[in-house]
Amino acid sequence: MLNINGLKNYLFNSGWILIDRVVRFVLGITIGIMVARYLGPKDYGILNYVLSLTGIISIIGTFGMDSVVIKDLVKYKKLDTKIIYNAMFLKFIGAVLVIITAQIVAYLFHLSDEIKLFIFIVTLSGLFNFLFVIDLFYKSKVLMKKIVKLNILTLIGVSSYKLLLIFIKASLIFFFFSPLLEAIIGSFLKLGVILKDGYLFYKNKISFFYIKKLLSQSWPFIIMSLIAVIYTKIDQIMIFQILGAKENGLYAAATRLSNILFMLPGVVSGSFYIAILNAKKVSKDLFYKRLKALYFVMFWGAILLILPFLFFSKEIILILYGKQYELASDVLSVYIWCVLFVFISAVTNMWFVIENKQKISMYFNLTGLVINIILNIILIKTYGIMGAALATLTAYAVNIYVCLLCNKKTQKLFVFVNKSIWNINSIKGLK
Repeated sequence: MLNINGLKNYLFNSGWILIDRVVRFVLGITIGIMVARYLGPKDYGILNYVLSLTGIISIIGTFGMDSVVIKDLVKYKKLDTKIIYNAMFLKFIGAVLVIITAQIVAYLFHLSDEIKLFIFIVTLSGLFNFLFVIDLFYKSKVLMKKIVKLNILTLIGVSSYKLLLIFIKASLIFFFFSPLLEAIIGSFLKLGVILKDGYLFYKNKISFFYIKKLLSQSWPFIIMSLIAVIYTKIDQIMIFQILGAKENGLYAAATRLSNILFMLPGVVSGSFYIAILNAKKVSKDLFYKRLKALYFVMFWGAILLILPFLFFSKEIILILYGKQYELASDVLSVYIWCVLFVFISAVTNMWFVIENKQKISMYFNLTGLVINIILNIILIKTYGIMGAALATLTAYAVNIYVCLLCNKKTQKLFVFVNKSIWNINSIKGLK
């Protein structure tokens, strides 16, 4: 009975996390399109540049500690308030470092005083985001219902703020207060909940021994997080630096639509993860049958999603963003193919985890990142924003597909993937 109840709790918890993602997804894309239409390509390009640059720098402030903190909270339940208090302290120090680092980078990039101010406003959110460690606390206790409700309430508040800005025809600078507003609302709501529940974390003391231990265990996650974030944001930073704000706005509008689909493979593969993991325990044959089926579903599912964007990219851009973003349609018709490789990678990453070969995955991602940067430097100057789309697509293809062939430990998987996606009988593995 205990096991059944425990399973119910985990499923219930996962359900609330899914609700949070769906609401964030729906509001994010709806309000995002409205903001893009209001600001126009140039100001929208500035907004996305600042958010991309600060997004990369902010990884430094997280110290990659989230997974380690959750693990410690589960393992040392009696020390839970001590753990979150020290994690909060470390994240606050990280936030200060992010503010300083961001201004140094802005100076080195020779950015205007106006953009430096925008960057400063966005990075101020970190001074409140350290309280988001409370999320990890409730996640470790499988009690995400409370946090998800607060996240949704916060998101509605920030979305309303953006709508108000559009309604009163506010200037660009006010949109940069959105992350700060989200941090302030979210942090104080969560602070109220944890204090109401009687967890008086502030009565603890700073433990430099634990902080040192936390940092020593977290550094690999910092590297992996940096690679992942730079991979997805470096193109917009380079477009802004080389071509300017308007072109970056056009590119951001096109890629945003593609990136919407990037969340789908995680949901699908997550649903099949337990089934495939259990199949591994039963037999190697059953494991690869289910893996083969999932590769087939992901590949052809991605193709079906890509085709409408491929043939109607211009119409989609015009309907959603308006005439001013028409030039983004060509970028969308190329960048949308990244969806195919993201879908395939969801299954491959599952294989990496189950077979305990995550290091190989990290090397592949690093290879893709280097290729992405090099090709962006070359192609953006020659082909503009279309060059950036081609660079990113090529990097995804190399990272997720070609690297499998080049590494001896994954060459068999490369053959397996190709056989799986072109054999309709692969679908039988889902039975």
